[in-house]
Amino acid sequence: MVPLRRRFLLPGSSSALAAERKPGEPVQASSRAILIEFFMVRALRKRKRQIARSASRQKAPRAKPIELYYWPTPNGWKISIMLEECGLPYLVRAVDISKGEQFSAQFLAISPNNRMPAIIDPSGPGGRPISVFESGAILQYLGRKTGKFYPNEARARVAVDEWLFWQVSRAWPDGRPSDSLPALRAGTDRLCDCPFYRRG
Repeated sequence: MVPLRRRFLLPGSSSALAAERKPGEPVQASSRAILIEFFMVRALRKRKRQIARSASRQKAPRAKPIELYYWPTPNGWKISIMLEECGLPYLVRAVDISKGEQFSAQFLAISPNNRMPAIIDPSGPGGRPISVFESGAILQYLGRKTGKFYPNEARARVAVDEWLFWQVSRAWPDGRPSDSLPALRAGTDRLCDCPFYRRG
């Protein structure tokens, strides 16, 4: 089989003349032919690189999306927002709590406390699937998985955990305190110290 480059040798080009010349005979080629050959060779090399990149993409398996068991409540919003901010692919599995779907055997196998949200990550630790329930635990897991919004430094991580657990047990995601904390409803200076809660 004729090599790919040899099929495109232009009459009068340096490559064509070199292929046809006798040993010891000087090669003479027109400048136009040399220029055309240069661009053809560059185009062939570019095409080879494109084919190689395409083959590597086909070989690399795509990451399977995380399954988010969700209903549009403040707790559900927290996880969908976190997944979006982390840039993780995910599929929404609606759990209609008005119809009691959170009590189904399928959902209880994922979230034993019959509360949403919950997730299944097909690419969990060690490459094996893992399910996680409770919004705070899910936020921690996603932060550790991606390295976003969850620092590695121990002291900084403690600060994040403090405010995460405060939010999970005491306030809505938008910072409004729950009815169980009248002091926070009146406003406190400490609330403004939260690294994720800033006004104006």
